[in-house]
Amino acid sequence: MDDPTQANDAIIDDYIEVEQKFKLNDLKIALEKIIGLGGVLRSTGEQRDIYFDGSERSFLADPISSEWLRLRFQDEQVSLNYKLWHPLRSPAKTHCDEFETFVSDGEAMLRTLNALGYRELVVVAKRREEWELGNVLIAIDEVDGLGNFIELEYVGEGISVAEAHSQLTATVEALGLDLGPSHEGYPHQLLALSS
Repeated sequence: MDDPTQANDAIIDDYIEVEQKFKLNDLKIALEKIIGLGGVLRSTGEQRDIYFDGSERSFLADPISSEWLRLRFQDEQVSLNYKLWHPLRSPAKTHCDEFETFVSDGEAMLRTLNALGYRELVVVAKRREEWELGNVLIAIDEVDGLGNFIELEYVGEGISVAEAHSQLTATVEALGLDLGPSHEGYPHQLLALSS
């Protein structure tokens, strides 16, 4: 198991993701606050994320999941993404190793995963707006079956996980929004609804 202290000392690079996610109670006010702080709209679009589980090694075998494999369809682009959350087997995750690459043929990738024994676990369909605010990328998501959420991701490099969380927390405080509790990922929430 990871040492949570050492996990927080990890230095951010292109393959480490640090984010905070919350249920969003008022979408209109959130957008007003983001714009008021100088946020710049980076992109909008619809995403269809297919999450997979392996037949030989299930990502759900441990009661506290630490891994996800996802195929994302957005507009004309398709990406394959793997995340390993740290600390392993801890309910309070601080960051993840994230490996993502674009795929030229989404249907071929889907068939490849199926041929290798990966099964579709859940599909997350959402509309997303991404806003830049300094070194923070803010995603406003409207998720089918779940509602509205806000995700803040540190997108700089060269600082520790703990320092990145401090910057995200400062951004949350600057926004001053009425937020719900920090939430589990969308796949967990949708799986909980279906069980």
